[in-house]
Amino acid sequence: MSAKIIRRKPKYRLNSDIKYAEGGKNSFLVEFKGKRRQAWIGQFETDGENGLYKVLTYGDEPFGVVIAGGKGYLVNIEKQEIRGITGDKRRIISAINTSDQKYCVAGTKDNIYVIDKEGNIREIIPDFEVEGFYLEKSNSNTVSGMLESDINMFEKEIPFMVDLEKQILHVDY
Repeated sequence: MSAKIIRRKPKYRLNSDIKYAEGGKNSFLVEFKGKRRQAWIGQFETDGENGLYKVLTYGDEPFGVVIAGGKGYLVNIEKQEIRGITGDKRRIISAINTSDQKYCVAGTKDNIYVIDKEGNIREIIPDFEVEGFYLEKSNSNTVSGMLESDINMFEKEIPFMVDLEKQILHVDY
């Protein structure tokens, strides 16, 4: 399975379908190819504001994650299906794949989404106020990064780690 960002709107398309995640005049285009090498294009709405734009895949698995201007979408590449991850109010500010491509992890202002290679989405909500999860490193079972919070009066970023198997957030403050 593969996915790549299309920088320019194609003037024509050969044997591809365009699937729309949502309408809108500002859009982000991604070309997907399934196991049988059939290609199709996903058009994802953006609100024109700055935000994260990224595409993550799981190797040979049929799912991918698209982030278009901070809006997150789970894509079933084989079935050509698109569904939202975060709803309308949460914007993804960081995202990372694990080294073994078993998980995609997305950080928002106040929580973390863990999306496994079967398309299951789990949400990790901390028990304190957070102003942003910034993911930096990953391996097969953990992701780590820095978060901003008022628990240290915003004096510096706070290191954190997520155990992906147990779905537990560990914070070092």
